[in-house]
Amino acid sequence: MNRNSRRHSYTKVLDARKHPVRHLYRRNGAFYGRLTVEDEQGRKKLAWVPLAVPTVAQAQKEIRRLLVERADNTLRHYGESPTLEEYYTQTYFDLLTSAGKKHDTVVTERGRLQHWRRGLGHLRLDKIRPTHVQAVFGALLKTLQLRTCNGALCAQQSPQGSKT
Repeated sequence: MNRNSRRHSYTKVLDARKHPVRHLYRRNGAFYGRLTVEDEQGRKKLAWVPLAVPTVAQAQKEIRRLLVERADNTLRHYGESPTLEEYYTQTYFDLLTSAGKKHDTVVTERGRLQHWRRGLGHLRLDKIRPTHVQAVFGALLKTLQLRTCNGALCAQQSPQGSKT
């Protein structure tokens, strides 16, 4: 079977002179960019970046913009987002300890965050919705005192917040 005749394959986009455009592909009528990006550990990997544009000219402009963002290290994250558990263990706790807060405050916030880790830790960050938060908060209200639940809500603020 010819590779280009397969159903959901990526095909190179050709410009007006029938030359292939670097980094630009089409799949199911939508445009995609193929970029080399770095993951959290600094390793390089290839990523398919969806481009929300209708024409080839706009897709070329968008891919050029993405290449400039990549060169300037301002390219947004592409790929699978981490789970809440992964974010807490790999990023948030390091920020929490380096934010200049006192040791007792860090211990208190870690304890409060355990409730959210148990309830939402399995979800990816981009999949968490207000209904999930309300469900976990409702479950907390059934088992804990209102003051403890409100403290757990306050623990969700940024560790870079004000020092009080």
